[in-house]
Amino acid sequence: MHGTIDTLVMINVLEHVLNAPVILRAIYNALKPGGILVFNDRWWDDEPLRPLNTFPSWAGVDALFHPVRLRKAVIEAFLSGFKPLYDVRDDAATSFKL
Repeated sequence: MHGTIDTLVMINVLEHVLNAPVILRAIYNALKPGGILVFNDRWWDDEPLRPLNTFPSWAGVDALFHPVRLRKAVIEAFLSGFKPLYDVRDDAATSFKL
């Protein structure tokens, strides 16, 4: 599967997996040179780092379904290996405004 994928879509996945670094490496390796990655995920810079079993009780479902809380620096480092075709971040991302 190395270098065989033209386009890969990954939207809000990393926060749900326990092996995010393995997934990121697999994505990078699977795409053909010049392949397109459609990517969206959030980072968790505002939360303290803690083991999954030490989340406060009020975090319940959020902690259960979002076991990985990657920092912005990790996502930025991964995305630095790609040439952006379109990039919307933070407050400019209207799809997340209530």
